[in-house]
Parts: sequence; C-alpha cells; structure tokens
Amino acid sequence: QEYRNSEEVYSYRRTVIAAIVIILAIIGLAIGLIAPGIKVGVDKNLVVPAASPTASPAPTMKSMTTFGAFYESAATILIQSEVSPPGTLNRKCTDILCGGDGNIGQLTIQERTLHYLVFKDAKYQSWVFQGGLDNVERVIQRYIMTLFAFSTGLEKDGNNSWISETWFSHNKWLDGGDECDWFGLECATRSSYVNTRDFVDHTVMMTSRISNNIPGSQVIDTPLVIGISLNKNNLQGNLPQEIFKLRHLENIELWQNQIGGTIHKNVRLLTSLKRLWLHETNDLVGSIPTEIGQLTDLESVFIGGNRLSGAIPTQVGNLINMKTFAAFDNDLEGNIPSQFSECIKLKRLFLDQNNLNGTIPQTIGDLAELEDFRIHDNMLEGVLPPQFTLLNKLKVLYLNNNRFAGSISDTIISGLVSLEKFEASENRFSGLLSDQFGRLPNLDTLVLHSNEFDSKIPTSICDSGSLIKLDLAGNSFRGVIPNEIANCQILATLTLSRNNLSGSLPMFLGNMGNLVTLDLDNNNFSGQVPSNLASAPALEVVRLVSNNIEGEVSQALCASTVFLSADCTAAGKVFCPCCDCCNLSCNN
Repeated sequence: QEYRNSEEVYSYRRTVIAAIVIILAIIGLAIGLIAPGIKVGVDKNLVVPAASPTASPAPTMKSMTTFGAFYESAATILIQSEVSPPGTLNRKCTDILCGGDGNIGQLTIQERTLHYLVFKDAKYQSWVFQGGLDNVERVIQRYIMTLFAFSTGLEKDGNNSWISETWFSHNKWLDGGDECDWFGLECATRSSYVNTRDFVDHTVMMTSRISNNIPGSQVIDTPLVIGISLNKNNLQGNLPQEIFKLRHLENIELWQNQIGGTIHKNVRLLTSLKRLWLHETNDLVGSIPTEIGQLTDLESVFIGGNRLSGAIPTQVGNLINMKTFAAFDNDLEGNIPSQFSECIKLKRLFLDQNNLNGTIPQTIGDLAELEDFRIHDNMLEGVLPPQFTLLNKLKVLYLNNNRFAGSISDTIISGLVSLEKFEASENRFSGLLSDQFGRLPNLDTLVLHSNEFDSKIPTSICDSGSLIKLDLAGNSFRGVIPNEIANCQILATLTLSRNNLSGSLPMFLGNMGNLVTLDLDNNNFSGQVPSNLASAPALEVVRLVSNNIEGEVSQALCASTVFLSADCTAAGKVFCPCCDCCNLSCNN
C-alpha cells in the first residue's frame, strides 16, 4: 500500500512536469513564430536578406514575450520602411494589454491605426502569430488601407465599435478579413518586397514598375491593391500621403467626396498609375507636384473642383499617354505650358475657372487628337493663334470670360471642321463675324455675346442648318435679321439683344418649330409684332423691350408664352395686357 501511494505521487509529479514542459513548448513556439528570421507561413525556399546595418535593432527574444513587443515589432517594420512621415509613429504601445493606460486620445492617427491592427484586427493578428509579418509590403498595404479608412471617416475603437462611419458603402471594411475583399478595392497578384530595406531603396530609386524590382531583392507574389474606387461615397477627412506608397496602384478614383490634403510628391512612385481622379473633392490644396511628370503611363487626370494653386508644371509634357487633363475650377495661375503639345494623345484639356494668364501657346496646333478644349473664366489674352486651324478633330472650344482680342479669321474657323460648340463670350473680339461659322456641318452652339463685333450677321449663318443656339447679344451687329436664319429649322435659342439691328421682325419667326427663346431687346427694330408669332409651337420666352415696335400682342401669344416683355408702358407703342415686363428692369 505504501509503495502504491508513493508510485501515485511519483506519477502525479511526472504529469505535472510534462504539462509544464508542454506549456513552455507552446509558449516557445509562439515566441519563435514572431521572432525575426522564422518563416512560418511563408515559402520555405524564400531566403530573407539580413537586416540593413543601419536599421534599428530587431526586437530580442526576451522582449517578444510581451504584448508591447508585438506592437514594437509591427511599429519597427513601418518605421524602418519609412511609410509614414517622421515622428508620426512611436514604438511605444499604450494599450492596456502591454501595460499602457489605454488612452489613445493623444495618439497620432497613424498610431491609432497601428494599435487597432495589432490588438483588434484579426487578419493582422494572424500574421503576428503565423510569421506573416515577414511579407513586409503586404503588412504595409494593410496598414495604409486601414489608415486611409481612419483618415476619411471610417474608424473603429478599442472595442471594435464604430467611432466614425460617414461612408455610404463600406462592405467588409475593417471586418478582419482580407483587404482585397473590401468594397471599392481591386487587387491583383504582384511582386511584393519581403524586407524593409528593399522597400525603402525602391522608393529612393523610383523603380516601381511591376516588372522592375530592385536587382537582387527578395520578392514574393502577393495579392496587392491596384485600384481604389470610392466615388461619391461621402468620404470626409484628409487624403493620407501614405496612399502614394502603394506602388502598384493603377487607378485612384475618389471624386465627389469631401477630402482635403495634398497631392504628395510621392505620387512619383505610382508609375503604373493610369487614372488619377480626385475631382470635385472640394478641399485638396497645394500645388500640382512636378513629380507627376514621371507617371508616363498616366492616361487621365481629373483634379478639378478643388483649391489647388500655383503653376501647372511643365513636366506635364512627359505624359505621352495622357488623353484627359482636367484641372478646372481651382486657383491655378501662370501660363498654359507649351509642353502640353508633347502629349500627342491628348483629347480633352480642361483648364477653365482658374487664374491663368498669358496667351494660348502656338504649339496648340500640335495636338492633332484634341476634341475638347476649355479655358473659359481665366485671365488669358492675345489673339487666337492661327495654328487652331490644324485642330480638325476639335468638337468643343470654350473661351468665355477672358481678355482675348482681335478678329476670328475665316482660316481658323474653316479648319475646325468637327466643331460642335464654340463659346467666346465676354472677351474683346472684334471685326467681322466669319461667314465660315455657318458652313461648319456640326456646329450646334455659337455664343459670342459681350464682344466688339461690328458687322452684319452673315447670310451664311444657317447654311449647315445645324444651329440650336445662336447668341450674338452685346455687340455692334447692324442691319436686318437675314431671312436665311429661317434655314435654322432646329434653332431653339435666338439671342440678338443689345445690338444695332433694325428693320421689321421677319414673319418666318412664327414658322420655327423648335424656337423656345427669342430675345431681341434693346435694338432698333420697328414695325408690328408679327401676327403669326404665336404659331411657333415651342416658343416660351419673347423679349421685345427697348425697340420701336408698335401694335398689339395677340391673346394667342399671351396664352402660349411663359414670359413676355415689350414696350408697353404709358409712353410705349405696344398694347400688351399680358406682358410680364414693360421695360428693361426685369430682363433677368
């Protein structure tokens, strides 16, 4: 019995010792999995280069036994990789699991992001315990995309509850799953650096093409983000500059949100970028970086509707594949770079609503593919360069509200055979109105109001029959309304106010089936109000104030129009009981 009791004690002790050994082995395995140099979960044939001698020392085996060391290891990767601006990331953990006070109120947004990843993000935690931190570029990507969410209105706290949730759609974001499944992100298999030094060297060397990694570097094929498309999604906040470290990005589409910040010079790293769409975000500031000229794959740039300032960099001439450059509605200044002429594929150039000055470069004629050119609402001056006549694919030309002067020659207009819309109001153009406008086969809009033209209206103005809108107001046109305007059978707007036109109102106006607006105010017209004007079936607005017209406005015209004005005051000669206005005071 005594022997049996001692044997039981001995067996119990052996069990306890074995259990302790197993527990220690499990702890040792967990420690080993996150220690530098262990490659669990990574290609076993992959040899990871030694850390750079200039890099910060790796966490020791002893320090890795604490949660603080887990955080420190993750922070070290990001700091050594120079992902975020200096000073925005600290290796010190504040979470209660690592002995901190849990107060994240004083942390930078970068530090809040990393705390969330280490302590709340299931995917990131799996990398910590399975050796996944060795794939440095994938770790960086997870950090950047989470930081992007935190920076633009989508953030969770230490309890995994939403602090901010402004986005309209955010399916699977911050749910612990693969970031490639997050709404609005597109991924593809690309080569990924597995250590920090190669990643840093890459950003210095700017060799970010998919097929061009640093010679001798260690890479692994990994699903990486190539596209971000979160348009009109109520993003609110600032665009983190770290987003430009996602070197495989091909598309950034964030238009119509509420995003501030700048287009950082690190955009140079995105040399696979094809679409940069940041327009109408309202709050982007700073200048267009000169480094944008290094993105030779870029096909379209939409950065309008912001508060960008400074000059347009001449380096845009390097964008040989660019088809659209839209920087409208900003505070840009300086000249239109002549280097745009080197963008031989350019189809759309929108520089309107800025503070640009100088003249249109004569090299404009080199843009043989140009279809849409908008430079209205600037401070540009000079004459139209004769090279415009070479733009035989141009469909839209908006020159409104500048300081252009001189004549618009027949030679220029005759060469614009594809032109559909020409607007050049509120300038100082003068001389004769070219009779070539009426011969352009596709021209549907001609707006030249508030200039200094001094001629008759060409009888050829409706030769093509394609005009829908004709606005010649505020010039010094003289003579009569040519009968040939009757050939404009699809004309909807005829605005000839504030000129020196005379004669009687032509009867053909009542036969124009598509005419909606007829504005003849402030001229020298005489005679009667055409009796058949009410026969125009679409006519809604008629303005006849400040002329020498006489007679009575018919009840039929009263009934068919929405707005009607004439000289119907006591001193006037028109009887119009239904007129909305009898003088120029209510023209608008």
